[in-house]
Amino acid sequence: TPARQTTGIRGVAHPMIAIHAAAASPEAIERTRPDPGVFARILSMANEAGRTTGTSLKLTEESPTIAPGNSPYSRKKYTAQFTAQAADTIFRWLVRTSEIKGLEIGNLELSPGPGTPEGEPRWDGRVNFFRYERK
Repeated sequence: TPARQTTGIRGVAHPMIAIHAAAASPEAIERTRPDPGVFARILSMANEAGRTTGTSLKLTEESPTIAPGNSPYSRKKYTAQFTAQAADTIFRWLVRTSEIKGLEIGNLELSPGPGTPEGEPRWDGRVNFFRYERK
């Protein structure tokens, strides 16, 4: 019946309108604002968290992935590979990166690395960060 169809259309339209309004909110606009300083801040935060000097930390940034269709967003990916870090340093760094608006951790891989001469454990790993930005 037409009444049932109208109810069905409204059931689909209202959530879509709410999603669209949320994407236009000041918070969402700030989260997706292009930010060329993300790369440098991820590295800086690793050092501030106490990254062990003399060990490897390699950060790479991939070319942005353009969202399909006429989406106004692209996705940036940053991959950090590190060696011989203390667990508390790694997690302190990851918590700090949450201060970067819109940056998300996609995955974290850890494996035991060579420990210190004193027997303290160290970890090697890789973390992927993602951030959606307005084109």
